[in-house]
Amino acid sequence: MKNTSFPVFAILSLLFGCGWLDRSPGKSEQLFLGIYLGMEKKEFFDQCWKLNSQNIITQGPGNQSVEYRLPVKDKPGILMHFYPNFYKDKIYEMPVVYNYEAWAPWNRQYWSDKLFEKIVHHYDTTYGKMEVLDHRTMGKVYFRIDGKRRINVFIKDDQYVQAVFTDLRVERELKRKMLENEN
Repeated sequence: MKNTSFPVFAILSLLFGCGWLDRSPGKSEQLFLGIYLGMEKKEFFDQCWKLNSQNIITQGPGNQSVEYRLPVKDKPGILMHFYPNFYKDKIYEMPVVYNYEAWAPWNRQYWSDKLFEKIVHHYDTTYGKMEVLDHRTMGKVYFRIDGKRRINVFIKDDQYVQAVFTDLRVERELKRKMLENEN
């Protein structure tokens, strides 16, 4: 009997090397903390369980989100809260809010307008240079589009800076379905 394991191994190595069978997320799917667009719901919960057991994340307020303390040198600390929106049991959108731990209505130095610049700088260095758009109702919105991923960053209110990661392909599919349902 012939040994066919070498040719099969060589072909599989070539396919993985070229990325044809590689199931790991590409750069335009990456979000943060090992979470990515298209991640299955179960895998998201497994990843959060793992990060929680390592004391990296914790449960957010009211068990409505995941909380992560950004590793910053300056005080006060910055909190990040997130929880994805799923479509067909996969992440297609990830709303994220940031605020200073010491935020209070009387602590103007810890309002979102002061935090906004730090968050935009973080996104510039992490995801690449953000573009800016002057929105008529939302003010300055920083955005970046890489492949199928769109990132928007803006001031939500006095306390929060908001970021939203969106899978543009899924968004387009949802809009198409909504239009079909209207007709």
